Amino acid sequence: DARILDLRFEDLVTEPETQLGRLCEFLGLAYDPLMLSYPAHTTYPAPDASAAARWKQKLAARDVQLIEARVRETMQAWGYAPSEHPPLAVDAALEAQLEDQDRKARRQARVEKYGLGLLASHWLSRRLGWRSWQERTEQRMMDINRASLR
Repeated sequence: DARILDLRFEDLVTEPETQLGRLCEFLGLAYDPLMLSYPAHTTYPAPDASAAARWKQKLAARDVQLIEARVRETMQAWGYAPSEHPPLAVDAALEAQLEDQDRKARRQARVEKYGLGLLASHWLSRRLGWRSWQERTEQRMMDINRASLR
């Protein structure tokens, strides 16, 4: 499909000029070598090629197994070798447990990011249909999102 460009992180950090050139061509933009000088002008560091496989070492074995249970076929199609951990079968009970765990973790992350008061205010404004109050709470949430960006 001409609307999709496959670009692997590992390729981007090992061949930045070539891969960025491909990306620019795909987007219909002119490549400029100055594009790679951004670390001198921002707080973003240059990508670290060793980060690509770090997740296999940093995560607990069970977490790696869960990730691979979900995306093993895609990983193999893209040429990524699986970890040394035995494959894990995810049955309906485990799937339900993981979905519940995910829901709770997302909720907790939102509370940590926005605070319980702002989340409650946003929920109540939506519930009552008070559009201006809802817009103010959403603006405060956007401000928090912007502040968390580098």
